[in-house]
Amino acid sequence: MGFFDQVVGRALSGALGGAGSDSAALVGHVLEAFGQGGQPNGLSGLLRAFHTNGLGQIVESWIGTGENLPVSRDQIAQVLGQGVIQQLARTTGMSAETLSATLTEILPMAVDKLTPDGKIPESGMLAQALDLLKPRSS
Repeated sequence: MGFFDQVVGRALSGALGGAGSDSAALVGHVLEAFGQGGQPNGLSGLLRAFHTNGLGQIVESWIGTGENLPVSRDQIAQVLGQGVIQQLARTTGMSAETLSATLTEILPMAVDKLTPDGKIPESGMLAQALDLLKPRSS
């Protein structure tokens, strides 16, 4: 697991509540897969993939401050592509079907939490947004 996976995993595990650290790590793997040129901000790449595949309305609902629209397993497969799904399945030990089903549940919530106030963090600002999601110790 890379450094970015670890940072995203820790930050999202608290934000995803009952979804747990395995789900947060999965989101980290997805974001890492969409990073460009080694850049850690895979969030922009993921959002672009949704728009490119005609699913901009869905992902925009996750970014916005209103209710998150659902996403189907087929739509997840369309956006991620079979190569990424197979890579993530090998990395996580999940079947491709289980992986896609899990992402339909956690990806909307994760993108929502990573875009505070309905705004996409600027490049380089994602780490600060992730820091805001870390659970605070009393």
